[in-house]
Amino acid sequence: MGTEIGMQQETISCQVCRKRKIKCDRLVGGCSRCATFGELCSYTKGETGQSPRRDPNELSQAGFERRRVWKSCDECKRSKSKCTGGTKCQRCTRRNLDCSFGVAQNIQPADNKDVDLIPAWMRSECLPEPIVIKELVGIFFRRIHTARCLGFIHIPTFTEQMKSTIDNGGKDNALLHIICALAAPFYLHEVLAPEVTNSTLDDPPQYFMAGDGWATAAQTLLLSSFGSTSIEKLMAAVLLHDYYLRVGSHGSAFFISGLITRYVQILQLNIEYDYDILCEDGRVSWASKESRRRLAWACFLLDAFIECGIDQLRFMSASDMKIQLPCAEELFINNIPCITETLNKGTILPFLRTKVTNAADKLDVRAYYIRCMVIRAKILRYVKHLENEIPWEANSTFKTLESQLIDLEASLPPSLIMNKENTYLHQVSETLNQFYGLQIMLAQSFHDLHRVAVPQLVFPNSATQKIRDNAPKSFIHSCYKTCTSSAVRIACMLKDLWTCERMDLIDLPFLSHVQVCSRVLITCLTTWNDSEPLFPIYPDRFYTNLLESNRNILGYLRSFLKADQYYESATLSLKVWEKYLELKNSKQLQRVNSNKDSSVNPPQFSLEYILNPLGTYPMARQRAAEKHSPETLLSPVSNLQQLHDQQQAPISDPFDREVAETANGLNIEEFIDYSSVGNPFGDWLGELTRFDAVGFPIAN
Repeated sequence: MGTEIGMQQETISCQVCRKRKIKCDRLVGGCSRCATFGELCSYTKGETGQSPRRDPNELSQAGFERRRVWKSCDECKRSKSKCTGGTKCQRCTRRNLDCSFGVAQNIQPADNKDVDLIPAWMRSECLPEPIVIKELVGIFFRRIHTARCLGFIHIPTFTEQMKSTIDNGGKDNALLHIICALAAPFYLHEVLAPEVTNSTLDDPPQYFMAGDGWATAAQTLLLSSFGSTSIEKLMAAVLLHDYYLRVGSHGSAFFISGLITRYVQILQLNIEYDYDILCEDGRVSWASKESRRRLAWACFLLDAFIECGIDQLRFMSASDMKIQLPCAEELFINNIPCITETLNKGTILPFLRTKVTNAADKLDVRAYYIRCMVIRAKILRYVKHLENEIPWEANSTFKTLESQLIDLEASLPPSLIMNKENTYLHQVSETLNQFYGLQIMLAQSFHDLHRVAVPQLVFPNSATQKIRDNAPKSFIHSCYKTCTSSAVRIACMLKDLWTCERMDLIDLPFLSHVQVCSRVLITCLTTWNDSEPLFPIYPDRFYTNLLESNRNILGYLRSFLKADQYYESATLSLKVWEKYLELKNSKQLQRVNSNKDSSVNPPQFSLEYILNPLGTYPMARQRAAEKHSPETLLSPVSNLQQLHDQQQAPISDPFDREVAETANGLNIEEFIDYSSVGNPFGDWLGELTRFDAVGFPIAN
């Protein structure tokens, strides 16, 4: 009988005791160990009483609620006193001591000086105290919410809903974590380290490292429920994508962009929520519907910045966006329903029976930015397919796109015209970012189109060879002047914004605007072969000042964004221009035919071959574990011989020789992998520095 009882007795320990690695008394209904410890006893996996996701600092290694402080601060360690933990422990608060917890070992700082600059609590995954969270949220709405189409959160609704969440420390809320992460660099600069502003351009403080732990927590929370979708999760994903680009994690940004577009499809954000646009039945508020629209347009722009005219990379098409454009910010904030135009000028939703005559008056500046991006996507697609195109003919695609840009510029309301009065009004309303962003995007779209007649602005150079050989001289001159004047206008606007409110420059598109502006300037100015200058009223020193201003702006942005490669590009452009002027003034410069094409067309092309190396996709490809060069010619022996011949070829022109020395001095191959797009310095016999690009993608 004793044997029978022994066989009936449960021989395994409960789950809690197994994790704690202690002996279990295996009592039916719950062991005494669990009763003393305060955990729900279970003999089956998956039935313990712990929450599905807790802050890692609040859990022990076994996964239970931590009874002791996870980590003591440095002061309490030194005095061997009990520490209460938190962003600042009670003992340090009472004694007015500097409470610090050091930097976590798994976080690798970019530089030793930034370890001292960024407090440990700003690199932890735990959100700070509620009062600091509220400050971070306020900074987010001032600095990030106004950028491009990221203003999809209805501030009054969010503030009300987040009161209890913030008071509880924001646990398990991915949106709040990523909001704090995006605001952290600004908080560090404005509140904690304002005296570091005057650092050198070559060694700026890296504010963008602050908040990386909160971004990691947001990513964990977002992916822990991978299969479920909601508007709030999509908002968090869009902001996380923006964060990745700001810190230079292009691979993560590229992958999450696919997740975002699938979320849009599942949630059907490309169509209206219902037919009740003016919310007359009161079931869903206007603010909620407008928030969905703005979120959809943010996702559309995100996808447009990546595809850059490449159908293979596009997930969201403009023809599928069957929703209104964003309404004015005041109407959105005040929850006032209205009818606005759709993507096409002068059109409203087809199912609306009400006659509306002032739909355009309700449009926000974001609406015109979206329309500009749609036209620009057409331009980039056109520039990549120039076969049999005769752009100077009246019925050409070139003329159609040019007229669309002119019409869009003419459709801007008086409040969006660039002048001193509007600049002041937008500065007061804290919307300079949007105002200048629209104007600069328009100017860049003009030179994106007109570069088809300028050598070395479309890659490969052979793509525009036929146009440059056969175009009328008047057309080539017009394209040169448009590209140069657009670049000058962009540089002047960037300089004005820098003088007026430089913090509004801290946004991703401005990185590309500055770099492309410098590149277009030196390319146009140094490949112009006429004896008469492009613009006689502008002396050489004028262009030098613009290039220096661009370099300084990127140097400033390096503290808030991962912009090292853009800064190196602008620095190289300035050095090339200075060397060009030196040789020009000493009369050693020999003009050569810039229309010559020495490129060889490979048997097949990859996207890297025609996209800007600083775009999201090429930057993500650089970090791929398995890489190959699909555009490489079939004969590796001939390739090596050709490369050897290029390297051994003598450089006769003094300008070419000095440019090559400048390029070698900057070690450009150390910061950009040109293994698959071709080194831009390899064929510089009489040509300008360039990033081999045709799309000029906005650094996403």
